[in-house]
Amino acid sequence: MPKQSRFVKPESIRLPLYGAALDDPECEWIEVKRQINYGDQQKMAAALIDGIDIPAEAIGDESARSKFKETLRLKLDIETDGPYKILVWGLDWNLEDGDGGVVEFCLDAITNLDIATAAEINRAIDAHATSVGIRRGKAKRGSRGLKLKS
Repeated sequence: MPKQSRFVKPESIRLPLYGAALDDPECEWIEVKRQINYGDQQKMAAALIDGIDIPAEAIGDESARSKFKETLRLKLDIETDGPYKILVWGLDWNLEDGDGGVVEFCLDAITNLDIATAAEINRAIDAHATSVGIRRGKAKRGSRGLKLKS
């Protein structure tokens, strides 16, 4: 039996929007990564964090450092959460402008989506991400490192 690869293969899948069937010529879809990698996950996390203010005394003083850790509060930039999730997971789409031309998949286009379409794309990505997580199993730390539960 071959060993499990610890690296993500660059594969993609098309997700239909609004419950349409992919074989329907009118189906709108987004093509996404079958699975994101560690770097993608870190990009999404970094896009969320607006900043952390670390007081100078927390760097050299153990007592101040402990107090800082206890009271740490991150400032989150929720404005970028949805758009960056779509940008990190997404690769392409067939969404058209009012004149029938397919709009380029990019951050500017994502941020210009109407609210309902952005919500539907986020819903489709969330459902896909959940299904990938369930199929791969949940990670569990054991005494000998990370193990997968089936």
